[in-house]
Amino acid sequence: MFALSVLMKPQGIIFLPVLFFELVRQRKIRNFIYAAVSAVATIIVIIIPFSINEQSPIWIFNLYLRTISEYPYASVNAFNFFGLVGANYKNDNTTFFIFSYHTIGIMFIILTTLIGWILYIKGNDRKYISAISLLQIAGVFTFSVGMHERYLFPAVALSILAFIYSKDRRFFIMAIGFSITSYINISTVFFKTNTSVFEVLLKVTSLFNVILVLYLVKVIIDNTVKKFSLKIDNKESELL
Repeated sequence: MFALSVLMKPQGIIFLPVLFFELVRQRKIRNFIYAAVSAVATIIVIIIPFSINEQSPIWIFNLYLRTISEYPYASVNAFNFFGLVGANYKNDNTTFFIFSYHTIGIMFIILTTLIGWILYIKGNDRKYISAISLLQIAGVFTFSVGMHERYLFPAVALSILAFIYSKDRRFFIMAIGFSITSYINISTVFFKTNTSVFEVLLKVTSLFNVILVLYLVKVIIDNTVKKFSLKIDNKESELL
């Protein structure tokens, strides 16, 4: 399923570390082999019909590389950290303090992935997959380059899944938060809001997304390291 999702949408690769985390946690070589063989088989079966008229056997990789290079910007209307610092539609090779936006984005991806891995190791339970996946997509959207406004969509669903598995009401609050920021971001772009209003919404919503991600890290630390969560009571569960 993961291979299929990446073929449909290359951005699905964002979740690859989570699959790796779980395979490492299981500590079974055969699971690594099974996952790799299944992925390769799925890719071959899916791309063969589309390869008939292609001259290059690596056309799929060239396609993905072209897709990535189409948007060499720090932010593509994404209300995130780079939008907050005024880098919307700025070339990602532009220097921001010491490093380029692109380099900073890569550093944040690595940092997000390392934090996710450490917390998943601490939790040592597959019930945290949704929470760590949420951290991956929300963290990458908020702190990486080349993000579009629509890339935060999965965070809403993953927040709800994290809430279901952990019973921590704070994940439900984050589902509401990401729903609001995602709606504002997409509607602002879709309806071509005038420049002055756009800039205000960009700054405010971007800041809110940054705060949500930082809060998310705290909540996951509480659950995986401190083994603490704000459980819903019976009355609240009946309402939900």
